[in-house]
Order: sequence, then C-alpha cells, then structure tokens
Amino acid sequence: VFSGSFYWSNFFMKSLLTEIEAANYLCLSSATLRKWRCVGKGPPFLKIGSAVRYDLQIIRAYLEECRQQQSG
Repeated sequence: VFSGSFYWSNFFMKSLLTEIEAANYLCLSSATLRKWRCVGKGPPFLKIGSAVRYDLQIIRAYLEECRQQQSG
C-alpha cells in the first residue's frame, strides 16, 4: 500500500508546475500570474504551505475553455 500511494503521490507531484513553469507554459510573465491570483482570474492553483503550484491538466483545460469562449 505504501509503495502504491508513493507512486501516485510522485505521479501527481510531477504534474504540478511552479509559478515560473506555469507562466512559461502559458507564455506569460510570473507577475501576470501573481496579479491574476490576486483578482481571481486565470487558471486555478494550489497552495501547498506557502508554495503555489499549478496542475498541468487544469492549465490545459483552462486554455481549452479560453479557446471555446473566444470562438463562441
């Protein structure tokens, strides 16, 4: 059980991006992501202690939503 939970935990953590990684993925500055967090805009994020992380799958879903909103 421990090794399985470690596997899933490790798998999940690898899909989490730092603020800088998420900004690079989105072609934005990290300052823009910080501003968006303050005003409730942008992709959802996780707070793990004082660390901010973005889930790659959620970022991809957020981008897809943006595409659909613009085209429809």
